[in-house]
Amino acid sequence: MNILIAFSLVFIALISIQQACAACGTCDIKNVVIQPKNPDSGVHAFDGNPVAGKNSEGCDTYTFSCTGTGANIGLNNDQLTVGDANSRVKQTTKATFDCNPQNKWQYTSKGVATIVDNIGCLSVD
Repeated sequence: MNILIAFSLVFIALISIQQACAACGTCDIKNVVIQPKNPDSGVHAFDGNPVAGKNSEGCDTYTFSCTGTGANIGLNNDQLTVGDANSRVKQTTKATFDCNPQNKWQYTSKGVATIVDNIGCLSVD
């Protein structure tokens, strides 16, 4: 009986490791277009270079940071925004993108993943 339990635990652990490794793709951050700075339309420069990292599954991540009055990060021609554009206060908004198994960068919020093609740092100033 103990051998059966031990075998089952090892089998579950191996499947978990395989699933974790399979969850990562190979992504190039250059595939995400950064909207050019255009203060007249509210697009500003990001706060320096994005920060590379790893998520809990060991997949590549990049975190972008945007600071300004009502700062938010627009994704995919501003179809989705991260942050509170109506805050009227100077704030910093961050968005982290994960490399998914299909080799695409994605932003996930409240369990919903969005593939990211382009981003912009948006603020009043």
